[in-house]
Amino acid sequence: MFDPRLRPKALSIAVAALLLCPAAISGCGGDGGGESAVSGPAEWMPADSVVYIEAVIRPEGDVADRVDRIATKLTGESLSDSLDRALAESSDDSEVDFKTDVEPWLGESAALAVAADLSNYSAEDAFSVVPASVPASGSLDVSGSGTNDSAEQVSVVVETTDPDATRSFIEKSAAGQSGDPTQGEYEGVEYTVGGDGDSVLGVSDDQLIAASSVARFEAMIDAHDGDSLADTEAFSDVADKAADGSVANLFATSAPVTAAVADSGTTDDSGSGGDSGDQGGSGMDSLYEALGVDPENTGVLMSLVPGDDEISIKGVSNAGDEFVNGDPGPLIETFPADAVFATGSADVGTNLRKVIDAVDEQGIEGLVKPGELQGMIDEFSGSGVDLNALIDSLETAGMFVSGQSVDSLGGALVVTSSDLKPLENSLALISSLIGQSGDAQVRPLGGNVTGFSARTPELPGRPVVVAIKGDRFVIAIGTRQARQALGGGGATLAGSDAYQAAVGSLSGEQIDLFVDPPGIGKLIRDAADGQPEAKEAADVMDKFEYVGAGGGDGDGTFELNLGLGN
Repeated sequence: MFDPRLRPKALSIAVAALLLCPAAISGCGGDGGGESAVSGPAEWMPADSVVYIEAVIRPEGDVADRVDRIATKLTGESLSDSLDRALAESSDDSEVDFKTDVEPWLGESAALAVAADLSNYSAEDAFSVVPASVPASGSLDVSGSGTNDSAEQVSVVVETTDPDATRSFIEKSAAGQSGDPTQGEYEGVEYTVGGDGDSVLGVSDDQLIAASSVARFEAMIDAHDGDSLADTEAFSDVADKAADGSVANLFATSAPVTAAVADSGTTDDSGSGGDSGDQGGSGMDSLYEALGVDPENTGVLMSLVPGDDEISIKGVSNAGDEFVNGDPGPLIETFPADAVFATGSADVGTNLRKVIDAVDEQGIEGLVKPGELQGMIDEFSGSGVDLNALIDSLETAGMFVSGQSVDSLGGALVVTSSDLKPLENSLALISSLIGQSGDAQVRPLGGNVTGFSARTPELPGRPVVVAIKGDRFVIAIGTRQARQALGGGGATLAGSDAYQAAVGSLSGEQIDLFVDPPGIGKLIRDAADGQPEAKEAADVMDKFEYVGAGGGDGDGTFELNLGLGN
């Protein structure tokens, strides 16, 4: 990997407006006029791009006001001021001055795409297809850092209002490089290769074109004249679904994940392991098909939308599935009011049965043959616990973490069911086995609660409670958490202003996840013992009131909102 300080200033400034923003994409904006913000620049990106970010460089009107208001709350400085300062700093050690050499020609839009060689991809590579680093100076490391020959290739497009001025900028920045730049031409487009050989820049059709290699630059020219990312099914299916008012949009194809799954160490029928070639991929394809999921030609589009006092990420996927997305809200709102994290999923039994049926129909190459999984469940059910009945009875599952200090921190997994008798009958055996395991002190629960508590040296003062009451099965850490998880009283999230604000922020009618940032900040302070870094992290948490997330019912949409505090 090259030292970022040696990156050509041309590429640094070309992408700085896109990258010098919170969360890498939030500092750029559009007009929110309803027209998809995912448009022209994608026509320059090669079809093998797996991540694509597009934004308007400087927001205007109400969108600009909202972005600046959010930035001021978070950083004490408007985003436009932060961007101007950062861009100026990126020019300090160069002959290039942003105000003089860049701003006069800088257009409205910018985009960045990343590609990776997926021919020998592994699971650890699946989520590492982004540039290796984006230093504070605005330099972009485009040399790639993937393993298994999966080094990333970066493409950048920035609109220019004055192509001649942009060419002058490229020449001036290249002249200030430590190495000697070289010139080239491809399909009538002239380009300059930086002295380190890692950055290639040129101008075509009112666009500054930048790439991490000559080959990638040529691929961008070919894409514009032929098949590009914009022409792929994965991209075109979701490109027109960018949220209104978005200031930036990120598209990611499912290719890295499916490539990793196909190369995830599936075994042959003998179970001996080793490389199963294409069989593993085809086996997983059959399983995907049985689940109603199309892993090919699919992707996710996420839009960043600034609100008056909220940052919203709205997404959509075209993968499709046969799962039921019910509302876990009625369970989540019964969790303790001091829960710092709470999440849930409804229709658990229905969806679990779909997975079991799909695996039983198709099998999983090297793991389980068709028909084996249901056979194992039936065999287990015959041993005393009717696992089939238990699976089909499951309704909603949820979990929470609560506490106002590290010492009082606990949580619980809660599952509701229409019939917990099969599990209730087995709790005595489970408690006996735990009691024989060593250090655990196991005691049965009293009253109208079936179950037991186990105290261990690892969790002093906070027993592990396994209990059934009514329609709830609970595994909890902490007596108070267990009592509240079983519906035993106390203040709940239903009465929490932050939780209700999170629910109200979502476009849909359900919430799947809630986070209390100030509560997390309080726990950080309690655990930090005055460490400055921890205090800074806690101060950041205090700037937010809530985090809420929810998904649409079968339409592939999802939403995550971060509410800002006063």
